[in-house]
Amino acid sequence: MSDEKYEKLISNKIKLYIQHAQINECNITEFNKEQEIIQEEINRLQLRYEYYENAKKQEIAKLKSNQDKKEQLERICYDAKFINENDIK
Repeated sequence: MSDEKYEKLISNKIKLYIQHAQINECNITEFNKEQEIIQEEINRLQLRYEYYENAKKQEIAKLKSNQDKKEQLERICYDAKFINENDIK
């Protein structure tokens, strides 16, 4: 093989490798963009989850408070009934 053909073959191989590198760079850039979009969605979902978890905790606290109030009122009613029965006797 002549030197010119060999140099042309090497030059073409180098061009091919450069093209592959550019394609890989574009793929990496596209992948990074997709990763950013996915991360933004994950962050949004985490915030939404935290919001609902906090709302759930608040509702549970309200229910517990209401349950405590109900039990307190039941005790007052029981005591009042007991006192009333003793007053009648």
